[in-house]
Order: sequence, then C-alpha cells, then structure tokens
Amino acid sequence: MSPEVAITSPGDGSGFIEGDPVRFDGTAEDTENGDLATSLTWTSNLDGPIGAGGSFAINSLSLGTHTITATVTDKGFSGNDSISITIAGLPSGSIWIEAESGLLNNTMLVEQDLDASGGAYVLAARGADGSVEYTFQITESGDYVVWGRVIAQDSSSNSFYVAMDNGDEHLWSMQRSEDWLWDMVSNRSGPDPSVFYLEQGFHTLRISKRENNAQIDRILITNDLNFLP
Repeated sequence: MSPEVAITSPGDGSGFIEGDPVRFDGTAEDTENGDLATSLTWTSNLDGPIGAGGSFAINSLSLGTHTITATVTDKGFSGNDSISITIAGLPSGSIWIEAESGLLNNTMLVEQDLDASGGAYVLAARGADGSVEYTFQITESGDYVVWGRVIAQDSSSNSFYVAMDNGDEHLWSMQRSEDWLWDMVSNRSGPDPSVFYLEQGFHTLRISKRENNAQIDRILITNDLNFLP
C-alpha cells in the first residue's frame, strides 16, 4: 500500500513576504515500516527541489504562488500531499534588515533558531542594559514606519526602546506570542504606530533592551504606511 503523507505546516493558502523563513513540517507513515518522515522530499512547482525530511525551513523561495508537494516512496509505492502558498514582494521604498547584522552592545546577543530569518535573531539577555544599532540609507524623503519580526512570550518580555537618529526613545510594547510574528513599532506614551519623517540619506535606528528575553529577528522600514507584512 502507498504511504500516507500529510503536510502539517504551513496551512494551505498561507502567505509570506519575500525573504521570510517558511517552515515546512510533514508526516509520512505506512503500515509495514511505520514513520517515514525522514525520507520525505519536498518540491515547488516554481523552484524545484526545496528540502528533505520531516521538518526544514527555507527563506529563498521565489515570488509567486507555489504548489508545494511532499513525497515519500517505500518499496515502489509512493504517497504525497500538496499545499499552495504565496510569496509576495515588498513595496518600493522598503528596506529589510537582519536583526543580527547590527552593531550589538552588552546584553543584546545573537542566538540561533531554525525558524528565524537566516537562522539567527537578537535576544535581550539578562544583565546590564544593551542595544543594537543599524545604519541604513533612504533614497526618498518622507514618512516611514518600522516593523519587527518578534517573539514576546509574556508581559515581562514584550518591549524594547526604539530611537531614530538619536531622537526620543519610543517604548515599543509588542504583541505577545510564542511564535515569530510581525509587529509595528509604536510608542506606549505617544503615537501608534510611530511614524518617522526621514530625509534622503543615511540614518541610524537603535533598538535598546527594556525587558529580558525580548527577541527580534528581522526589521522592515517602509514608506508604505498601509503595508502589512
């Protein structure tokens, strides 16, 4: 008999932004040999082979709607399952920054995670205050917002301080979640969201520790105030 294959994550019809890590999980079983998940092969109708095994993550899928198929073959019998996902592009005037690419100080540390973009993220560790700074270039003057791909597991690990070009610090209270999600920078005692007017040229974004164990993986700076990553 053919093995039974199921893609358990992501859900059929899920959408992602280019460069975001997409984690795939699947199961494969047959009545004679049991668990065959380690033998799964994964393909995209747009990109060809993309991975193997019961779980993996990839952040290099091309733009468009993909049909993802997980297949296993055992003793001449094959089983498969397929889902559809969409990878969308960024609006023009947007900038991606990997959190771990900045200048880290003191207790802002780089940690590893398969589900993080590039496999790494920045953790606000216990101890003294810390910060991470990013220098970036804007080609068009205007209003910009900042998004972060973050984990904030509880009310004691769900905030950073954020400042642009040595301006006032914004107390960013993040949406709580045990999984990575996108959250727009806001100011608990001011605007929600925080909108920064940036002239053409170079700027510095500083994210500082406020609470232990707050985590940030990726940063998006965009002049499309209505864009939702």
